[in-house]
Amino acid sequence: MMRFATAGGRVLAGAVMALACWWTGRHAAAEDQFAQLAAKIPPQANVLLVLNVDKMFNSELAVKEGWREKYRHRYEGSPLLVPPQAREFVLGADLNLASLSPRWEVAMARMPDSITLQTVRDRVGGVGDNFDGRAAQWIAPDHCVVEFSPGMFGMIFPATRQQAAQWLAARGSSTEVGLAPYLKEALGYASQVGTEVIFAFDLAYITQPQQVEATVRNTDLLKDFDPVDVSKRLSTVRGATFGIRVTDRLTGSLKVDFEDDVSLLAPVAKEMLIRILKRIGADLPELESWESNSSGNRLSIRGEMSMEGMRRVFSLLEMDASLTGGQAAPPPRSTATDTRPVPPPPAPGARPGEQQRADTLAATQRYWNSLKRILVTIQNQGPQMDFASIALWIDKLARQIDRLPTTWVEPELVATGQAVAYDLHNLAANLHNGTIRWQSRVAEAQSAATSVSMTAVPIRRINYGGQWIFEFAPMANMNFNSGVAMQQQQAITNEEMQAANDAARQTVDAITQKMRAVREQLEQRYGKGTF
Repeated sequence: MMRFATAGGRVLAGAVMALACWWTGRHAAAEDQFAQLAAKIPPQANVLLVLNVDKMFNSELAVKEGWREKYRHRYEGSPLLVPPQAREFVLGADLNLASLSPRWEVAMARMPDSITLQTVRDRVGGVGDNFDGRAAQWIAPDHCVVEFSPGMFGMIFPATRQQAAQWLAARGSSTEVGLAPYLKEALGYASQVGTEVIFAFDLAYITQPQQVEATVRNTDLLKDFDPVDVSKRLSTVRGATFGIRVTDRLTGSLKVDFEDDVSLLAPVAKEMLIRILKRIGADLPELESWESNSSGNRLSIRGEMSMEGMRRVFSLLEMDASLTGGQAAPPPRSTATDTRPVPPPPAPGARPGEQQRADTLAATQRYWNSLKRILVTIQNQGPQMDFASIALWIDKLARQIDRLPTTWVEPELVATGQAVAYDLHNLAANLHNGTIRWQSRVAEAQSAATSVSMTAVPIRRINYGGQWIFEFAPMANMNFNSGVAMQQQQAITNEEMQAANDAARQTVDAITQKMRAVREQLEQRYGKGTF
């Protein structure tokens, strides 16, 4: 069995965009196109993302707001990570459902036959490789791009050379989709129904019935249901699918499918699904206005989405448009062994040094703008998320900074970005630990508000030698002072919130100082107002 195990859980993204200006689709049947791409995804994937990009960009909303044009000039203007000329895109991942961090990801896309791996080398550089006659290119230490056939490219990330070889040995020649049954069904929504965005999770066998029952018993939303019966039904979960239709508006739908009938949960389905999304950091304000449409073995909600909501959904795989980078030419090679791509000729009248300076400035500005936008996203986060969700979300944004393209970026800005990411990772850890500490302190307070007294109570009367006597047994009386418990819980909550706010304020102050210092350095070098 092929295994992928990596130290990090970052997302495969940056290298896909290196191919951006060339991707186009072919005109074969959509079903065949998506299936051909999905056939290269390892069967161990438990998450599948399918994008009908061409259909989406040609929608009324996209045409009206100029998504494709914005995306060509500034990728941040569109909610997607993929290139503006793409037609089909399939990404599979093995997602750690506890941390929501991908262990590995494999992305597949179709490109014009005129594009070869040499084109990629010339454009983004890297180190060439070969796997049993199949050409590949390492465009970063853990990004491996492979040309499967003319026009069909794939990439695995993060991966070692051995893991890339295992992937190619298992799926390199495959023409049959080997995904889990639930993910195969999800693939059909894009190829047959035409849904523009499909995001599916295979959830079969992820929990044990005993674990589900414990959760059900501690969930206030399900207090009026038989915990044993509900747990048995919920344990048969098959998977969850988030679909987005793009017409003259964005319409989202979330469905969770089960083997057993779960229609008895229809009255609470909407609140259940909203709580689940909040817990995984995909809290969408518009969900409150969505309608529930649950029946049979499916719980589902549906409604209009905002652009920010669409980005939040994509953040589940840490996909972010700002990571695409731009199309500025790279600087010239400095040595014969430099693996960077050969640059285009300098602009008329420009000296080589001027060209390199301009290219370095462009790459540094892209990094700076991406870093700023991520920080603004954190700054604009509202109070609707609990600390656990905020911690998860901040950690995801920190990982976005970790994997920003750094080629040709000024070293001091890269160092600052790494330091900012480190600060955010620490903040996320503090918030997470604060949540655990709060839960522990509340449990202790509830225990302290509970008192137990022992009394003897008669349990039966016995005729003993003509005399009636009573037989007694000890009985424990448990008293819970709810008023005291509530006061203590509120006090604990206020203390932990203050601690979290103080930690966040200190982190923001530290990041602000780092950003101000590096901005001054860069503007001294390139001129006032360049950053």
